[in-house]
Order: sequence, then C-alpha cells, then structure tokens
Amino acid sequence: MVRTTLFTLSVFLLSFFLIPPIFWGKEPYAEGFDTSLNMQSNGQLTVTEVIKYRFEGRPLTDVFRKISQSEVGGIAFLQASMDGITFPRIVKAGQKAPRWQSFTDQKQEAVKRAFCVGAIAGFSTLVLGGLLLFSFVRSNARDLKLPTQTRIAHPPDDLSPALVGRLTGVSNSFLGTIFDLAQRGIIEIKAKEGRWGVSNYILAMKNVATDLTPHDRRVLEVVFNPNENQVDLTKVGIRLVSEERYINDPLDQELIHRGWVDLERHRKRMNMVLIGMLGMSSAIGLFLVGVIVTGLILMSHPVLAQGTAVLAGFGCATFVLSISLLIYGSTFSPLTPTGEEQRNRWQGFAEYLKQVSKGKEEVICPEIFEQYLPYAVALGLGVSWAKAFQKHGDMPMPFWFQTIAESDFSSIVAAVIAADSAVCLSSADIGIGVVWGGIARGVG
Repeated sequence: MVRTTLFTLSVFLLSFFLIPPIFWGKEPYAEGFDTSLNMQSNGQLTVTEVIKYRFEGRPLTDVFRKISQSEVGGIAFLQASMDGITFPRIVKAGQKAPRWQSFTDQKQEAVKRAFCVGAIAGFSTLVLGGLLLFSFVRSNARDLKLPTQTRIAHPPDDLSPALVGRLTGVSNSFLGTIFDLAQRGIIEIKAKEGRWGVSNYILAMKNVATDLTPHDRRVLEVVFNPNENQVDLTKVGIRLVSEERYINDPLDQELIHRGWVDLERHRKRMNMVLIGMLGMSSAIGLFLVGVIVTGLILMSHPVLAQGTAVLAGFGCATFVLSISLLIYGSTFSPLTPTGEEQRNRWQGFAEYLKQVSKGKEEVICPEIFEQYLPYAVALGLGVSWAKAFQKHGDMPMPFWFQTIAESDFSSIVAAVIAADSAVCLSSADIGIGVVWGGIARGVG
C-alpha cells in the first residue's frame, strides 16, 4: 500500500511539470537589449536600441516596441532596421498593438481567470472536505485509559510469536514462527559451505508434531512442497510472502476469537483505505483532464474553460483529502479496548528487546538469546538481537542449528540475516499489501 501511495503521489507531482506548458504563450522574447545614448551638439539626444529577438512557436512576422509618451518629452525621429536594412516608417501615435500581442494579452488574462476559478473551487472543496474529515475523525475517537507502558523483561503472556507480531502491527511476523518451530524441535537449520566460501542455509523438516496450531500447519505447508523435506532458506521468503494472507488468516481469526478485534472498526478501516486509494486515482484523472481540456479550449470557449478549470481544482483538493483519509485509515486501530491493553503490554516487552539489542539494557543470562529469538524476529528485531549477542562471546549454540565449524556463533547471526533479507526482498518484489495492514497501528 505504501509503494502504491508513493507511486500515485509521484505521478500527481510530475503532472505539475508536464501540464503547465499547455498554458505557456508562444511569443518572441528578447535575448539581448543594448541601449546607447549620444548627445548631439544641438542639444538633442539620440537613443539607439539594439534588441536581439528570438521567435518561437507559431510563425510570427513582427514585434512591437511600446514607448509611453508620458516617459519622454517628445520624439522627433523614429527609425527601425534589421541586420542593417531600414524598415519603412509605419508606426503612428495611437496605433493598436499587433494581433499577436493582443492574442497574448487575451490568453494571459484567460489563464488568470481560469486559474482563479479553479483555485476557488479547489479551496472550497478542501475546506468542506476537511471539515467533514475532521468531524469523522472526532466521531470515531476513543478515550482509552491505558496504563502507562512499562518495559518488562519477560513475555507478559504465552502467545505465539507470530500472534504477538500481528497484534502489535509488525509486518512479516510469520517469520518468527520459523524459529519457534525450530525451538520446538520440528525443523532445524543447517549451514553448508557453498561456492566462493559463502555458506548456504538449509531449512529441514525434523519431526512431524501433533500439537501444531492452524497457523503452524499452514507455514509448514507453504515452506515445504509435497514430498520435500528440506528447502534453501533463500526460497523460504518468496514462498511465505506469496501466501501471506493464507498464513495470517488463522492469526486474525484467533485475535477475533479472543475479543481483541472490533469487526466494525476493522470494516471502517478497510473502507477508509479503499476510498482513499480510489479517491487518489480519481483525483489524478480529474486534475489531468481538467488541465488538458482547459488548455485546449481556453481561447475558443473561455467560459467553458473556466468550468473545466473547476475540475482541475476539485481534483487537486480531492487528492489532498484522499491522502489524509489514507493516512488516517492506516493508523486507525481495529482493536477493542481489551486488545489495546494487550498490545500495550507486549509493546513493553518489545521495548525491552530493543534496548537489549542496542546494548542499553543488561542481559539477564546468555540463554535468553535463544528463548526470546522467535519473539525478536516476529517483532522485527531479529537481526539486531542476534548481532547484540554476538558481541558477548562464548554464546551457547541452539540445538536446532548445525554449523560448519563448531561453536561458530557468527553462522547463526548470518542465518537470521539471510532469513530476514529473503522475506524483505520477497515483499518488495511481490508488492503485496496485507489486508489487515498490520492489525493495529496506533489508536483511533
């Protein structure tokens, strides 16, 4: 969804640079303007102007040099020449400006009128839409009296890592399930030496357990193809991301079953995101059509051009309002008050993991690396968590990880990085927007 929003915004901004040339008048302009003054012995002043004109656009045959009579005491002689050839004297006092000059003035005036009409329409739409959006936001606001978030050094409940990530709104939290299954002895990770001395990591099925949750079963089903007992870790990412909705559905259902998700608020959130995306697309279309049509009929139908300018202004304002709605929808929490309390507790634990990863919190014991690794991965902290413990040295190796060299803790760090990178790259390539978009991002 973020990539789509950025692309749409880029197209809209780019139109400002591509469309305005329609309104640009094509007329001669001076590249150089030199003036020389020569005082004659009889007291007269001879003024010579050398102007270098450039003609662009439609064919033009003359230029117009306007001299205001109020700025001079009188002109006794006037002469014009080009490239040394003197032109006959045809300019007379009170003569009207040439046709091209009148056309340019009229077009500039028409552009001003169309712009003013479009700006008024856009501003009115923006004000009215802003008031409606403000009213909608206030009507959906909640006065939640949540306890102050405190940092806790242990999981507040026995939720699965993937469910915790889903509850706190972390994308790709299903990756934590891989390390959770490894801890439970169901799968294992093997390091094998590849080409150029680079290690490859293999995910292998070890035992088929019976106490699997629906989410666990779907993860194993997606990771391992039929009659397949092991898979390269680089392929795991694309398989998981391509079936993200299928994998996360049991987690979403469990959140609903626990009473932590308000289905009505979830429906509102989905509608806001959908309306925001459709509004952005429609606004770009209205803006482009309005600007292009206004430019085409500006001189032939000036009154109608003002009407099409209204479309451009309305489209511009709608685009701004749609982005505002999309941002609000993305931060609109579908959680119930109870769900918000649970999320608040787990964010306290996530803060502890983050501080340990930064070296700002003391490590209780080396064993917590393996114990909390699935949670750290599910909360998007897996790489920093592994690197933090690598600095301690003499770390015990997890039983589910087979290295090439004995007690090589750097291998498990590399495996965590490889798993995280595989999922992140797959997400970028596929560009899938999660339906729930992070089940809870902020409080509505």
